[in-house]
Amino acid sequence: MSALGFLLKRGMDLKKLFDQMNQKHFDGELEVPILTWNSRLEVEAGRFIPPKSQWKFWKDQEPAIEMGAYLLEIDPPQAQEDQICIVLCHEMIHYWLWSRGRPYGHTEEFEEKAQQIGIAEMRIQGAVPTEKYLYECPNCLKNFKVKRRVEELACESCCQKYNKGVYDSRFCLRFVRYL
Repeated sequence: MSALGFLLKRGMDLKKLFDQMNQKHFDGELEVPILTWNSRLEVEAGRFIPPKSQWKFWKDQEPAIEMGAYLLEIDPPQAQEDQICIVLCHEMIHYWLWSRGRPYGHTEEFEEKAQQIGIAEMRIQGAVPTEKYLYECPNCLKNFKVKRRVEELACESCCQKYNKGVYDSRFCLRFVRYL
């Protein structure tokens, strides 16, 4: 099941939540942007993407807000809803500033609006980067847990010890198993 399908099944609708936050904190002045879940967001909880109208082929693109799909896995459900609201409001502030022609980064004006909404002091839970692969040095047998598949990566300790710190394929890490 897709992240969006999962969310809708749990009763959380991003557009509905956007509309509620828009009325409550922005006097309903924001147009609904493209709202999506992004399973590749792991460090960021969300992001606002303004249209890139300066490029001819993206002329008609609308503003977008992407939300990290990992937010759907937060337990308990109440904490999940709170985190989603915080992230969405945060991104809506960026959108609100952009729509007014203002600098839309983490400016003083951004901080003032976050304070006004009541999310300035709230912390967003980041995704915990998980190591998925186990590699091993063929020489010293030291294990390395990594997030992504690697090729031609050598054991730094063995390269230092036996080859003056220069890469040596004799110490190239070998895949052991998935974690």
